[in-house]
Amino acid sequence: MPLDLDDVLNDVKWVPAQVGGHTFTVAYRPSVTSLRRQAQMAQMQRMMKDDASADELEQMRSVAGIFCDVIAGWDLTRGGKPLAIDVETVLDLPEPIYQAIMDAITGDRQSQQEEKKASKLTSGATSTPEGNLAIAQNGILPSAPRSTWA
Repeated sequence: MPLDLDDVLNDVKWVPAQVGGHTFTVAYRPSVTSLRRQAQMAQMQRMMKDDASADELEQMRSVAGIFCDVIAGWDLTRGGKPLAIDVETVLDLPEPIYQAIMDAITGDRQSQQEEKKASKLTSGATSTPEGNLAIAQNGILPSAPRSTWA
């Protein structure tokens, strides 16, 4: 059965975020990260560290754009009106709110990874992609059947 990539990219997960004793919810797209996006983020981090003359606001606009791609929704309001999820809004978010969103997403991703690891341990799997990659990088062919390289 074929898998439509849009079905994966459009998956959304709601997580609670906390700031100053207040809780709000954020929807994010867990599968939106790609190798290209990771490379863009790494490139931006290098530019921000190495190029003091670069336009800092433009760099932050790029980061905010990627952030907007990840965020699918939130229940943040100002004056009772919902805040748009766009670059200008993200640039103007107070740092504690931005950090609370990042912490909520990061915490959820970490718990997902821990659940996967625990599942592999209890399923009796003896081979992991990370282990197979480490073996391959050391010049030793992996002995596990290809079907276990999930």
